[in-house]
This record gives sequence, structure tokens and C-alpha cells, in this order.
Amino acid sequence: MSADDRKWRFGVLSFTGTGHLNPLLALSQELQRRGHQVTFFEKPKIEDRVGHAGLNFVPLRTERFPPKRSAPSHNSGILADISTLRFNLARVRFEIEQYLKETPSALAAAGIDALLINEIALTGPTVAQLLRLPYFLIATTVPHHFGWSGRFWSGRSWHGSSWFTGHRASTSWISWLQSRCLELSALRTRGPIRRALDAERRKLGLGPVRAIPKDFPCLAHITQLPQCLGFEHVAQSAGIYYSGPWISTTAR
Repeated sequence: MSADDRKWRFGVLSFTGTGHLNPLLALSQELQRRGHQVTFFEKPKIEDRVGHAGLNFVPLRTERFPPKRSAPSHNSGILADISTLRFNLARVRFEIEQYLKETPSALAAAGIDALLINEIALTGPTVAQLLRLPYFLIATTVPHHFGWSGRFWSGRSWHGSSWFTGHRASTSWISWLQSRCLELSALRTRGPIRRALDAERRKLGLGPVRAIPKDFPCLAHITQLPQCLGFEHVAQSAGIYYSGPWISTTAR
């Protein structure tokens, strides 16, 4: 049987946000229509959505963030915002550790052949490398080139969506600073989230995150963004494939 005729068992490492989930559901439904098997691996909160789309689902029952580290109050002010920033950084570090503990065994048990990894699923390429599974990076928003350099300089200003913190209606400078600090912590070499992921990779006998594109590159980096809306210099340097929107009325 040729590679073109083979029916693959795809595993999807998604994200629970609707803007990420809907396109991935549509893409997965098309793969299933072509005879492939597609299974999502995520938190139970999206199980009904995935099931309604007619796709398989394996819940990752990761431990909850320690109760003693409860989310800070919604009071305004610099101290409250700093507390929220510290909480969010700690939460993401905790989830990185938990996902790397549980996801590999779940994928192996399901007999997955290849992975579709949402670009902001930070542990995804590490899991793929650990299991030696071929993988595709999927950008459902503006592509960030593996998430580690997600803001692009046009010559006058930075561009790129706020993928890590989402949109905040507040116009306060501290809210803006919190969003930027969270993004920089993940996107820059010496940030705490980058360090946490590198530390987990060392435990697994793997090199640093920056070595992934050389040591275990993705098969393709695909985005649903129309090419006319992309940054030309980014597409040329990152090898990004523009496909146009993935839409399914049954998945929405």
C-alpha cells in the first residue's frame, strides 16, 4: 500500500478555546471523510464538542492546579495584576509538567501514527519527538513560527495576535504590561515558561526547545490564514503553508 493510499490514525493536540477548536474540528472532519481516523486528546471540558462533530476523544485527566494556589481576586490595581501574572505563569508551568506526564502514554495506547499539533500547544512537539511521531504544526490564527517568536517587526511596529493571554478590553497600562510579560515569558529564550519546558525536556533526555526545528522538525507548518493577510517575509523564512479558512457548520 502506497503512502497516498494508507489510512492514518491522527492524534490532535488542540486547545480548549473556541477559536482554536472550531477550525481543528473542521480539518479533522475532512480527514475522517477521506477515511482516516482522528482522535482528540484534551481536557474533558471539550469532550461533548468533539463528540458532536463525530470525532474520537481521549480525555487527559491532568491534575488540577494545586488548590493552595487559587486564582487571585479580580480586584483592580497594580498588586492584583502582578498577582494574576504570577499565578498564570505558575499555572502554565504546572500544566506543562502534567501534560508531559500523561499525553505520551495516552497516544501510545491509542496507536497514533501522526499528530496535528495546535501551534500554541507548547508541549506538543516535545511529545512528538519523544514518541518519534511525525507531526504537523497547525496555526488557527496568525502563525507564530512554533510559538517562540510570535511577534513580527514590520519596520515600524510589532505585529501578531495576543495568543497567550487573549484580548483584554481594559486600556490600563498594567493590563497591557501583564499581557506582554506573559507573552515574552513564553516567547523569549530566558523566560520562565521557556526554562520550564527546557528543564522538562532535559529530564526526558532531549535538547532545548530551540533545537526542535533541527533535531525533529514538523512535516509542515500550516495555517488557515489566507496568504494575502500573512507577512511575506515570515512565510518565506518559516516555510508556512497557507490554506484558507477551515469551516464546518456541524462543528460550530
